[in-house]
Amino acid sequence: MRKISRRETLKLLVLSSLGSLTPNSLVFSSEEKKASQEESFPVLLYHEIAYEPLTPYTVTPEEFFSQMEILYSSGFETLLPQELDQSLAKKRKKIMLTFDDGSYTFLEYAYPLLREYRFKVVMNVIGSKVGKGWFISWDEYREILDEGLLEIGCHSYDFHFPNWSKKLSLKKFEEDLLRFKEEAFKHLKIEVTTFSSPLGERLTSEHVKVLKKLGFKYIFMSEEETIEKTYYNPALNSQFIPRFNLNHYFSLEDFKNLVMKGGENL
Repeated sequence: MRKISRRETLKLLVLSSLGSLTPNSLVFSSEEKKASQEESFPVLLYHEIAYEPLTPYTVTPEEFFSQMEILYSSGFETLLPQELDQSLAKKRKKIMLTFDDGSYTFLEYAYPLLREYRFKVVMNVIGSKVGKGWFISWDEYREILDEGLLEIGCHSYDFHFPNWSKKLSLKKFEEDLLRFKEEAFKHLKIEVTTFSSPLGERLTSEHVKVLKKLGFKYIFMSEEETIEKTYYNPALNSQFIPRFNLNHYFSLEDFKNLVMKGGENL
């Protein structure tokens, strides 16, 4: 895993000419801006940082560099779920960065820059895929955890498949989560307290009861692209954390509008 400096990042951004913004940018209504209170903040969701294949879950490295540079130069501070009750959560420009799945592209393209900017991030891991194929290993997670910038979340041990919320019994759901927590403690000596619903599927009240029973304090969701659903206000709902899924279709101007509450602080 190579290191990357901010100077290198800015050079890449100039060369890639990503400053040209698309005209069809995301526009927030006055009601949406009003709903986005000062206490709330955006939570971003990434999956793959890669050049190909380009899918609804892919952001190119240059696009990711551009987005992180906007956050850094604008004075945003990142925070983790475990810090929500601390003083950092009171800061004006705050944001939460999350990744799902555990692709090695996180180590190749994302983490070197996050480390350079001292940005904290949540990685929601699929337990059964750790260390297999193009997925990060437990040893690599341990190395990153030692640097203090990462929090590990559960993205299931092995039920990352369509309609899992209907196909999987509550007993199997609980057994899967227990296995994930056991594996995480075995390899990383940590207690995992965050859960990300695989494929963004909605949870029933019974699922939530199981999660609470097992000690999960925060539940990441993926909702529709409206500001009410992608800004998180701990004072209104501390347990459920909505997120905005970033991909290569999303323009840089849209990104600015999203993180700056409709562009009002630009």
